[in-house]
Amino acid sequence: MEKKRNTLSRTDLSSVAAQLSMLLKGGVNVGEAMELVTENSPSQKGVLKEVTEGVLAGDALADCFDKSGRFPDYFVEMVRIGEGTGRLDEVLDSLNAYYEKSEEISRNVRSVLTYPAILMAVLLIILCIICAKVLPIFERVYIQLGASMPGVITSLIAFGEFLNNNMVLIISAITVIAAVVIYATNTSKGRKSSADMIEKSIFTRSIANQSSTGRFATAVSLCLSSGLNTDEAVDMAEKLVESKALSKKIAQMREMTAKGMTFSEALEKSGIFSSLYTGMLEVGRRTGLLDDMMKAVADNYIKESDRRTEQAISVIEPTVVIIISVIIGILLLCVMLPLIEIMTAL
Repeated sequence: MEKKRNTLSRTDLSSVAAQLSMLLKGGVNVGEAMELVTENSPSQKGVLKEVTEGVLAGDALADCFDKSGRFPDYFVEMVRIGEGTGRLDEVLDSLNAYYEKSEEISRNVRSVLTYPAILMAVLLIILCIICAKVLPIFERVYIQLGASMPGVITSLIAFGEFLNNNMVLIISAITVIAAVVIYATNTSKGRKSSADMIEKSIFTRSIANQSSTGRFATAVSLCLSSGLNTDEAVDMAEKLVESKALSKKIAQMREMTAKGMTFSEALEKSGIFSSLYTGMLEVGRRTGLLDDMMKAVADNYIKESDRRTEQAISVIEPTVVIIISVIIGILLLCVMLPLIEIMTAL
């Protein structure tokens, strides 16, 4: 697999998948479809032209996407499954929906956080200015009056002195943090590291696990519906699994099936699916509708992942409002407490 450069945006990936799917459903072959997509995507013409040339030269579409270094592993491996199972148009529809949803979630997070983040930054700057420049003036007044400073004000003045003495260090730290954020959101390696952190975080672990399991189930469903057996379907689907935890569970499932356990039992015992879903799969196996049941399971996991993500986003806004309220309260205390103490001393 080629080393990835900065991958295309979710919007571009969704657009490429949607256009390709529509053209393939219309009976256009892959080479001609890629030529048409390239002509209609001026912003990404360079990378798509490279892919098109590879396809026209006889290479597999997934290999061409991979060689370009601009398409994420999940996109590449799903396309590979589509080519291998003869259901490329369905896979592309699935990718279009996936990246559209990802972009929608990203927009929602940005819309929820942008204004509060700016407001919080301004308030923090004001707080720093008050602690570093205004409170020392109050301190001199206290000294002239022969009064003692309240403990809270003394702490805030000490914080202001720290800011004054370490301004270069603080600015450097902010610059480093900004660089890390840019790296984490705009490079493939950074996004992978961010995904690993999300997977391990106690706050987002369940959402990440739901999403990974849903993507795995989607791939298995596509493979089963094309006529592959369960072992072959798992082999192909496993290639797009990025979660280390899920990879370990799949390995355990393989060991169980090798010892004679049924597919649905192994999925439950390894912890990949819950007993409810493995029960559905067992019914599907007995009735010859395993691929349909697997698709239903995949859809449920994806819907649950989306629901939990939206629920998490809904919590962000009130949390930010509370933080801002606390900062405003501190600002008021910084100004009012010294004034009250001075008036009392007089």
